[in-house]
Amino acid sequence: MSDSSKPTNIVVLVTALGKPVFQFFTDRDEFPATATYWRDRVFVLGYQGDIAGHPTAAGLLPTGTLGAIYVEAEPWRLALGNLDKPRPRRRARKTAKILRFPMREAGNG
Repeated sequence: MSDSSKPTNIVVLVTALGKPVFQFFTDRDEFPATATYWRDRVFVLGYQGDIAGHPTAAGLLPTGTLGAIYVEAEPWRLALGNLDKPRPRRRARKTAKILRFPMREAGNG
């Protein structure tokens, strides 16, 4: 793998208190406003740019390290109690029954 194809930016996911949860390298230059980790943790973009100077990194990364820091947020649309419990099936509606009328003879009616 050549040096030009190596990921150059880092993404760090931190808790609301600033403790690191997960980090990874990426070749992205732009980062979305929200991110998820597994299925139940939501993070919002807290900082984008030179991470080495950010207080969360506190000198752990070399100067000039670009990337983004996502801070954990309270999930606002996820129902945590329902993630692993699928909804019960709906009951089948009773369908209308077609009643067959006896055929009339021509002249009786």
